[in-house]
Amino acid sequence: MVLNIDRFVIKSEKFLYGEAENNKHIAFTVTENYVCYSGVALTSIMLVSRDNNYTFHIFSKRFKKDDIDKIEKTAERFNVNVVIYYVNENIFINCKEPGVYTYASYYRCIIPKFFSGMISRLLYLDVDVCALEDISSLWEIDISNKIVAAVKGKDNEGAKIGVKDYFLSGGLFINILRWNNNSISEKCLEKIKEDKIYRCPDQDILNLVLENNVLLIDKKYNFHYSLSYLLDSSKKPSEEECPQNILIIHFAGHSKPWHSWVKRMKAASKYIDVKNHSAWKDMKLIKPQHYKDFHKVARLAKKESTILDIIICYMRYIMAKVNYIIKMGE
Repeated sequence: MVLNIDRFVIKSEKFLYGEAENNKHIAFTVTENYVCYSGVALTSIMLVSRDNNYTFHIFSKRFKKDDIDKIEKTAERFNVNVVIYYVNENIFINCKEPGVYTYASYYRCIIPKFFSGMISRLLYLDVDVCALEDISSLWEIDISNKIVAAVKGKDNEGAKIGVKDYFLSGGLFINILRWNNNSISEKCLEKIKEDKIYRCPDQDILNLVLENNVLLIDKKYNFHYSLSYLLDSSKKPSEEECPQNILIIHFAGHSKPWHSWVKRMKAASKYIDVKNHSAWKDMKLIKPQHYKDFHKVARLAKKESTILDIIICYMRYIMAKVNYIIKMGE
């Protein structure tokens, strides 16, 4: 198919406080309500960086004025470049909806095409990440003979879709030229249009399209860490140490470090510390809303709190579930 990339971005705003040449480029793709988390992720990278040779690109359908102001302040604070792009989602009008995900999850399939002729390499990151150490060594990895470099995922996920070396798409180091010479964006859109159900649509499609063209790299560049899993499996989640010797921690799973019920966990507290040193320091942690969230709070209280706290948490969980059942029956 022919991809009209001119339709992808409606307009952009540039906040240029760094050098224009030889920058390390990083992109985030988000919905309007997640722009703030891209700002915290950006801040985490710069707080531990040995240089300011970065340009950040944030793609979203809409931006709040408050977030735009904070993005500019962040660019000025760290002497880096930040460009925001307003995306036209009509480019996906004939594509299959991404299930529980948003169309923003498909942006990563398009942005290397958008950057054709502008930059040579791009790091794409999900926004539920936090840099714990300087990540500049990633740009020393040779991907001249590959299309992307990424961290290996679970073998059983690859087996489900017929791929041997399944990779995680939440962190992609992209060779822009080879990506576009192989029409990867076009091939992804063709897959997206197919009437086929994928558990993780963007990730599964990228794995199918990029098979045998991926350099698997050390997991320290995209270390998947599930707070949800620890809530269930650990006897005392708050005592679980944050992983060591990793560069980027990726908070996989439903519970994110911006959720109030995980704030006592050490890995989440590192993220909160970054947030508190960012332009989004006044952003409140999200409290439980769905009954399943209240259930997580109750289970955590059972492991770590007093009897009274446990009783209160389980009462809130029961009330939330009853209210949910009533609304579903209306």
